[in-house]
Amino acid sequence: MIAASFDFTMDAQGVAGSETLVRSMESALPLLQNCLPFIVYYWITVLLPMCIFPRMRRLIVSSLRVSAILFGIVCWWQSFIVTYRMLGGLALIAGTLFAGVGVVPLALFAAATGGQGGTLGEIVAVLVLMLIARLLAKAVEHRLSGAKPVRVRDYEV
Repeated sequence: MIAASFDFTMDAQGVAGSETLVRSMESALPLLQNCLPFIVYYWITVLLPMCIFPRMRRLIVSSLRVSAILFGIVCWWQSFIVTYRMLGGLALIAGTLFAGVGVVPLALFAAATGGQGGTLGEIVAVLVLMLIARLLAKAVEHRLSGAKPVRVRDYEV
């Protein structure tokens, strides 16, 4: 018979290591957050005018998908820090076990219940920008395929 024991308590070295990791993530977060407005300006000043040219649409789709990934990384990065700081290491482990994205809802919950309205707003704003980038990429890709837009009146009841 194989006996397995799980020890979820962290020794002093494990706590110090996770604290060091979160501190280094916190020091890099402002740099990542300062890049986000430039990406939105890039959408407006470069990608939007390029939509006029049909040959540029593949590049636009690729650029929007890359920017959605960057927004997702920043959202996850900040959620990781907020979850660790407000809920602790056990909640961080639990959130990371849900395919890595469980830290985002946990951070939203922690910020909402902890009275951190600014932090909640930042996470929601980055999450919304990520979704906008994905939806815009899908819309441009649909336009690229040349398919007719689907309207509600085209369906028969």
